[in-house]
Amino acid sequence: MENSSSQVADPRWLPRALGDRPEGTALALTVSLAFAIRLYLSLTSYCIAGDGVAYLAMARNFAAGEPAKALASVFSPLYPWLIAIVHHLIPDWELAGSIVSAILGSAAVASVYMMTREAVERSDLAMGAAILVAIHPEMAAYAASVRTEAGFIFLLTAAVWILIAGLKQDRIAVIAAAGMVGGLAYLYRTEAFGLMLFVMGFIPTASLWWRRWRLAWALAASAAFAIAFLMVASPYLIYLRDTTGHWSVGREFTAAMMYGIGAVAPNTLAWQRLGYATGVSPFAAVTANPRLYVEKVGADFLASLYGFVQALGPLLTMLLVIGTWMRRRDIAGNFAEAMLALLTAFYLVGFSFSYTGARFMLHLIPFTFGWVIAGLAAVSEGFGRLVASRRVIRIPASTPAIALALAMLPQTLWPIGYDMRGVRYAGEEIARRTGGKPAVVAARDGRFAYYAGADSLLLPTDAVHDICAWLRTQNDPGYIVLDNHDERRAGITTPPQCLSFLKRYPRYGTAYYDLFEVRRSK
Repeated sequence: MENSSSQVADPRWLPRALGDRPEGTALALTVSLAFAIRLYLSLTSYCIAGDGVAYLAMARNFAAGEPAKALASVFSPLYPWLIAIVHHLIPDWELAGSIVSAILGSAAVASVYMMTREAVERSDLAMGAAILVAIHPEMAAYAASVRTEAGFIFLLTAAVWILIAGLKQDRIAVIAAAGMVGGLAYLYRTEAFGLMLFVMGFIPTASLWWRRWRLAWALAASAAFAIAFLMVASPYLIYLRDTTGHWSVGREFTAAMMYGIGAVAPNTLAWQRLGYATGVSPFAAVTANPRLYVEKVGADFLASLYGFVQALGPLLTMLLVIGTWMRRRDIAGNFAEAMLALLTAFYLVGFSFSYTGARFMLHLIPFTFGWVIAGLAAVSEGFGRLVASRRVIRIPASTPAIALALAMLPQTLWPIGYDMRGVRYAGEEIARRTGGKPAVVAARDGRFAYYAGADSLLLPTDAVHDICAWLRTQNDPGYIVLDNHDERRAGITTPPQCLSFLKRYPRYGTAYYDLFEVRRSK
């Protein structure tokens, strides 16, 4: 059903830009474009993501038949388990992880399209949202990396699409199916637990506000979603209960809480280490210093707003403001469209209570893409009217959309991890020197050891002030990597006696990494 609201100009440039193709064909082409972009980025990536090393370690444990070791990690298990399966087809672990993300990130094009069409009841806005998913720089980059964002976004938006469809059809079975998909999203990232809490509150409230359902039916629908969600999530939740000694949403959530309070506490490292302790409660950050935690929540709320703009992009944020204003009455009058807005706000505030940043806000921006396209449609119509009124050379009304795509594509196609290429180069140099023999690499970043095929030794912040004394207390590390900040803080202008300089590698801008070989004590 198409919404006949006159508040948003009909973006007639979109069907023409797609060659007036039927919806299914246009969507298939968009999904294919998204996969081509993500495959290209996967094959040209310079450096794995920081968390990617941990995901691959979990995947190796699953592949080796040691699930207990994999589940001991702080991260949720579904993504590494999928990597272990794909590894049977793709021997390169890093590429296998990237391909899993690429496939699910491309599938998110379809899930965002279906969700947006179901919510705003405009297939043109939904198709625009799908195209935006395909070419958005951050959406593409995260969907070509060894990270959980792509799969999580796909499962979360698919769950919301199925949920809206079930609510519109008054079918509790469909709503339960949405809950099961939400449970899979939880197994991908623990943040999906918030979806269950949101749905349990939204459906009864919506039944009172929009008077679409009887309250008893709304409560039954909420229960069906929650029960189905927990049926899928419960094995992992029970495992966490048995291993930690208390009920927990997930160890990743606990780590996020500790990192969040650690960012504002004077003893940052102590809180960060606590995040990886097995038996610690995530609410220790709240009870230890309630006043500091409240200050942290306030600061993180502002950081979430800033991170949202970073994730979406300043230009798209302006279009979002325009589109939201143009569809304000539709949002207020349509429970499905309002649900997207409220879910975005729910998570934006919720991340302020744990840990926030542009990476976390990336999970939310697909819910807003329909309104971004609505803003772009309004700008395109205004541009067309302006050109027509001036009676100048004929310029298509789709020019703003074309200009936006041309501005985004170079960012989208920029190789992933280029600024961190020095990490890979240094690791490969260590691997060349060791020739596959056991080695230990000391650095702040475990990826040096990953590319070296060596054991990682985390370099503490205070160790650089007397690096040789610290090295003597360690178990014979063979190599150490220092960046320009470490060297400046420690006043290192020439290599200390315990180190032999090997090579300098580029970082971002004018920054660099220096690779040293540790001289053996005699």
